[in-house]
Parts: sequence; structure tokens; C-alpha cells
Amino acid sequence: MVTPYNGKLSYTTTSGKTKTLVVKKVPRPIELTGTWDVNFVTPNGKTKNTKFDTLKSWSEASEEDIRYFSGTASYKKEFQIPTKLIKSCYSLELDLSNVKVIAEVILNGENLGILWKTPYSINLDDAILKGTNTLEVKITNLWPNRLIGDEQMELDYERRGPHIKDWPKWLLNNSNRPTERVTLAAFKHYNKNSELLPSGLIGPVRIIVSKVKKL
Repeated sequence: MVTPYNGKLSYTTTSGKTKTLVVKKVPRPIELTGTWDVNFVTPNGKTKNTKFDTLKSWSEASEEDIRYFSGTASYKKEFQIPTKLIKSCYSLELDLSNVKVIAEVILNGENLGILWKTPYSINLDDAILKGTNTLEVKITNLWPNRLIGDEQMELDYERRGPHIKDWPKWLLNNSNRPTERVTLAAFKHYNKNSELLPSGLIGPVRIIVSKVKKL
């Protein structure tokens, strides 16, 4: 049995007997606070490296290239795990809490998997190390924020109502686009004042410690 809680736990065996197990002194969760190194890859292939002192939605950023970003960004951080927790009597789990929308978790170079729905948590036991650990979380959001960001710019093709009127010449001729717009939508789903969607790793991020008990 694996549990992150102290106290008495009752369970019923396959033979129908009810038993009680006492769990004592489960260590408190370890919150990963402080600075994260964050890497955004823009649609034109350029890389933007920045630091987040606290976790927040990209839509709250002052920089337009982050506020309207749609795609994948990589969060990296080193953290310490006490030697006393790397024992068979403990199990460690990464809890990302609030993610918008999909997370890929890599610990010490080992890809642990993709999280696409709540709870955004994953077991760390096979990859965790004593002392310093390196965590990378790749977050992918949805497209609306980039579509809304493009509506802040000059239109470089014609519309008929909310629909695209004709394919623009720069697209047909495979020439340079005359504006900094990224998307080309056949229908206008959003305008420049549409509400941005929460995006990114919002957290808080914690290491949940559980006690492992034999029944």
C-alpha cells in the first residue's frame, strides 16, 4: 500500500477480514519554488530564453511574444532530494497541480511520459537521484492565444465577413509574408479583444512523499 497520509487506515482482505494499519510520520511535500529557466521556440524557429521567478500563465506576461504564444515551451529546474527519502519505504511523485494544457515530464534525462488531464502527477521512483536532480517539463497549449495575438496586427489578406475571401498572393507565390502574423485562418474565430486562455505551467509544483507499507 502507498499513502501520502498519516493515521489509521482500514482495509478488507480477500477473505473478508477487516484490518487496521497505522501510518506514522509521512514527510511533508517538497515544493519546487524559485526560478525556472524557460525556453520558447517561436513559429519562425527562433528561440526565446527567459526566467520565471514565479509560475504564472503566459497570458499574464508583459512581453507580447509570450502573452500570445501558442506552441511548446520547456521549463527546467534543479532540485535537491534528501538521501533519507531515497529508500524502499518511500515513494515520490511529481505533482504539477495546474497545467494548461499538456505536459511532458523528463527527469535526469529520462522521459517519464505525457500528462494530458488531471491529476497532472507522475511517479518518480525509477528516475530520482540522491542529491541534485534535473527536471524538465515541456508544456503545450492551444491555438486561440496566437490567433488573438495576430488580430492585433495589420491584416495581410482579404476577408468577406468572417471568412477568407481569396488565398493571398504571398501564399500562392510562396513569397515572404508582408506582416508578422503567424496564422492564416479560413474563418475569424476571435478578435483582438477576445479573452486569452490560461496557458503554461501554473503550478504549484511539488514532490509528494508517500509511505510504502506491506499489507
